[in-house]
Amino acid sequence: MKPLMTSSLVLVVIVGSAQAAEWIQAEVVTVTPILHQEMKPVSVRHCREVEVVTQHKETLGPSIAGAIIGGLLGSQIGKGRGRTVATGVGAAAGVGIAQSMTTPTEHTVIKEKCDHAVHYESVEVERYEVVYRLNGQQFVTTMDQRPGPTIKVNLKPI
Repeated sequence: MKPLMTSSLVLVVIVGSAQAAEWIQAEVVTVTPILHQEMKPVSVRHCREVEVVTQHKETLGPSIAGAIIGGLLGSQIGKGRGRTVATGVGAAAGVGIAQSMTTPTEHTVIKEKCDHAVHYESVEVERYEVVYRLNGQQFVTTMDQRPGPTIKVNLKPI
């Protein structure tokens, strides 16, 4: 029992001298971050250059020329109404032959291709819950900054 009385006597002396002062150092027992998670979406755009190959087949000019040549050749066949039919068939055949002989031309163009992604902001520490010991009792407070091994405590009420 003697050690217990000694510690009680020491507490009385500490409390008595601390009340004369405005601030006292208290031992920090635990520090727990109070987390705040922001779920605010942030759009991210990733762009790159890509080659795009396009094919173009010029059909108007050769088709007209084929129709004229085919029509002229068809008009040389037959008489009367048969000549008219042969001219039409020759023109149609000329268009078909001209289109089948036309080769497409390729064009390479560099274009920008962009992808969009959404991510959320990371977890952030807002404050710290601090448990401290003073005169054998534990108290809890919150602080904006992470404390060291001790904190200052105001013993006089404001």
